[in-house]
Amino acid sequence: MPTQSHPDSFKSQSTLRSGSANYRIFRLQALADAGTNLTRLPFSLRILLENLLRHEDGRTVTADDIKFLANWDAKAEPSREIAYMPARVLMQDFTGVPAIVDLAAMRDAMRTLGGDPERIYLIGHSAGATHIATYLYHSDLQEPNGAGIAGVVLMSGRYYFAPKPDDPNLTNFQAYFGTDQTRYPAQSPINYVKAAKPMPTFIVISEYDNPDLDTQGALLFGALCERDRACPRFTRMELHNHLSMVCQFNTADDALGRQILEFIRRGR
Repeated sequence: MPTQSHPDSFKSQSTLRSGSANYRIFRLQALADAGTNLTRLPFSLRILLENLLRHEDGRTVTADDIKFLANWDAKAEPSREIAYMPARVLMQDFTGVPAIVDLAAMRDAMRTLGGDPERIYLIGHSAGATHIATYLYHSDLQEPNGAGIAGVVLMSGRYYFAPKPDDPNLTNFQAYFGTDQTRYPAQSPINYVKAAKPMPTFIVISEYDNPDLDTQGALLFGALCERDRACPRFTRMELHNHLSMVCQFNTADDALGRQILEFIRRGR
């Protein structure tokens, strides 16, 4: 039902019943019923379009904003800003499922383009590094013939889950991995290193990294040195922090980019 705060110009509001609970939803089908060809829109824009329907208030998001996106022209020059108010979506990142899905799509694309899918290197930063480490060291997440990658670059990730009460990132950590500390050992990628197959690895931390993330890199470095009786490539980005270490790509500061290329060229 339209309200002063939500005019529902396209009559998209509906109710979804699940069990004994009712949920308010906004149906893209309402736009299709009004003549919009949704099949021509990429899935990412359909998600954005639902977001606009849900947040329409006549001010921040107007009916014209919704019509503009619904009639998106891929060939047109961008001419209008679109409000976007995302709600956080939490995935069980410790399962490594996002990495598996991305890797499968990547390998298929490599074959289609005529490349060698066995020459794929995964590069992850922060939570992305944790995803990759989880996939790499949990053999039960991999295909029977192994991880299917040539090497990894792990930048400022968490590999051992034992956050301190005064960790400024504790809330974010718990949003990813929960508050049940008894589960942390089973979720920690570093606890599976010994049983995992060796893999060319490049560990990167930064001088001004978030508290504990630099030592996390050192812990993984030590675990790999002990397992392989040889240490992986390791570097600390001087004068960089958690974000600038990746923001420097495609700038004049190419120190890390050159090291990554050298790591891939040599395979170690």
